[in-house]
Amino acid sequence: MKKCIACGVLAIAALAGSNVASADIVNISSLGFGIEGNGAFSGVVNYVPGTLTISLTNLNSSAVGGKITALAFNINGNATAVLSSATHPFASLGNSVSASPFGTFEAGAGMGGSWLGGGSPNAGIVRGATGTFTFTVSGPDAATLTAASFVSPTPTNNFVVRFRGFENGGSEKAPGYLVPGPAALAAFGL
Repeated sequence: MKKCIACGVLAIAALAGSNVASADIVNISSLGFGIEGNGAFSGVVNYVPGTLTISLTNLNSSAVGGKITALAFNINGNATAVLSSATHPFASLGNSVSASPFGTFEAGAGMGGSWLGGGSPNAGIVRGATGTFTFTVSGPDAATLTAASFVSPTPTNNFVVRFRGFENGGSEKAPGYLVPGPAALAAFGL
């Protein structure tokens, strides 16, 4: 009986892992780990070959304020991504984004087309609000990428978010992490 349960757990875990690798939609989160301890977000990354849609929700506490003013990501494959539309006044950051202190990224969007600045943060994504960004993805691997291709499943930051406009005038930078889907969570619960 124990052997049968163990086999079932392994089968569920294998299925959960295969679904995450081939999923067209993945959930992401800062997991509360902004480098200053303030920036918090959750989001959804959706990929249909040629179109990447990223939705980010600002989860900062009302006590600290702070608005999302930029995002940057790498692509796990040979492709490029260019911002085609956004619900907030963000512009493309180009194809070599210096997102200090995390390094250089392959694509992104920011207010005023900047990771660090971009004028007043007031038009950024406020606490409790969601911003949606659509990127056109092209290149040899564009047809075979998945949503997970734009977010690293490990702490090697493939996806980062910038916050500005905190009550104390400060800013924050937070890496994004893949959040396991319900099937993977169920397997861990067993």
